[in-house]
Amino acid sequence: MLGTINSFQSAHPDGKVIMVGHSGGADNNIELAKDNPSVKIDMMITLDARDPSKTGWTDTNVPSNVSNAINYYQNTDALNVVSDRTMDFSSSTNGTNILSPGSNHRSIDNDQLQNVSQDINNALRGTNAVQQAAGRVQPTYNPATSKSQPVPKIGDIISGSF
Repeated sequence: MLGTINSFQSAHPDGKVIMVGHSGGADNNIELAKDNPSVKIDMMITLDARDPSKTGWTDTNVPSNVSNAINYYQNTDALNVVSDRTMDFSSSTNGTNILSPGSNHRSIDNDQLQNVSQDINNALRGTNAVQQAAGRVQPTYNPATSKSQPVPKIGDIISGSF
């Protein structure tokens, strides 16, 4: 991914780098930004970040090379055995945490699809996408209507069989 960003920035020096990730993809985006502080990321949108490895730790510290960040998180399922997945933003990052009420880990990306699309469009238009997202009213979602797989039970999570 770093090679793609570098190639894009070389070819389009005025282009905007916008990264979106759900679960392990969100965690990987944060780690990429932290490991490469010289890479400027205009917008990062994360959805319920989770480290993809069983023994890994989800990185929730958004570094200063991320100009704007929107984090959508949920607090309804057993995958939150450690904590809600809110982000800590550097003092130079314009960021917000947005609860997706009623969503679970597997439905949040479908539940927030229209909002993420709007966030990207707002960022591309040069408006304050973070402020607009923070002011958006969130309905209470019903994961059963999102066509998402059910969330594993706590026993499956502890045994690693999910």
